Amino acid sequence: MEPRHTCAVKLLPRVEAIIRAKDAGDQLYIAGQIIEASKEYSKALSLVGFGNDEGQGGYPRIMLLENRAATYIYMGRFELAQHNYLAALSILNHPWRLDFLGKLTRCYLALGNPDAALQHVNIALEIDHFDEDILQIKSCAESMLSNPQQSQSQSRKLMEKVNGLDAKKALLEKLEIGIEAKGWDNAVSAA
Repeated sequence: MEPRHTCAVKLLPRVEAIIRAKDAGDQLYIAGQIIEASKEYSKALSLVGFGNDEGQGGYPRIMLLENRAATYIYMGRFELAQHNYLAALSILNHPWRLDFLGKLTRCYLALGNPDAALQHVNIALEIDHFDEDILQIKSCAESMLSNPQQSQSQSRKLMEKVNGLDAKKALLEKLEIGIEAKGWDNAVSAA
């Protein structure tokens, strides 16, 4: 770097700290230390800018919010996961909007809120009318609304499924294909 690029020189230590915290979170998650992983993702998020001058944190913020949401789902803390998905969805030009809407609606269902799930399902269906996952979530939410007594049982079953190995498996698969393949390193370097 040229000395005159003082902004870049000041930014580099922060970028390196973000990468270290994110990588530590990934390793802790894989090791099953979910609470510690969540703390590392939170630490990394605290270092990522979210102002308009930094593109609302862009891709790094989105991925860190998703990773932290996965830890919350694993711990059964669906409200916190829901807040992370909503924060990620609020970032402009979100590249995985449909996927995150699906995850958000599952959180609403796990919390026993099929109305909110349907609201977000409808947004997702505007993006892709035929997405099988979203259509399945819609069917589940409608079923919960039509039979409120069965709603609690369905909600509990969904929590058990989401809280089980599904969440860990999903993150492990994401890590195996490599966040780098999706441009994590380039996105952070560009930040």
